[in-house]
Amino acid sequence: MTEEQHQRELIRKRKWRKANPDKVKAYRKKMYSKHREKRIALTLRIRARNRDKYLAYMREHERNKRIEVRKLILDKLGRKCVQCGFSDERALQVDHIKGNGREELRRLGHRKFAKKVLEDEQGEEYQILCANCNTIKKVVNREVYRKYESERTSGEGK
Repeated sequence: MTEEQHQRELIRKRKWRKANPDKVKAYRKKMYSKHREKRIALTLRIRARNRDKYLAYMREHERNKRIEVRKLILDKLGRKCVQCGFSDERALQVDHIKGNGREELRRLGHRKFAKKVLEDEQGEEYQILCANCNTIKKVVNREVYRKYESERTSGEGK
């Protein structure tokens, strides 16, 4: 088979795969099931051999994903504090308009929480506040943590 024939064959196969995605998916599923244990063992061997590279890759991938999701959330909610207009992303925080966000974050975890924020169509549950405005809101609405309770009632700061 010449190089030109080989290229034509590759193009023909690509076109067939594109025209028959269900058959391709069924075939891949069948082959995966047939060789599942071998594939899993191979993957585990490769990961074990390259453990440090794999872990570094996964850390970087997760970090990039978090940054991307944060940017999507900031874009959706306006990229500035709704109270004072501050726009430095490093100090902007997602705030629950009705409060009780800490418990929701604990219950859902960061990924599900971010997904819920992005799915909030009306924008009635979440807003962007800078760190200062968010802290002030927590104190005023008595959403502060217990360690600050005595400071708030006595009116003294540390």
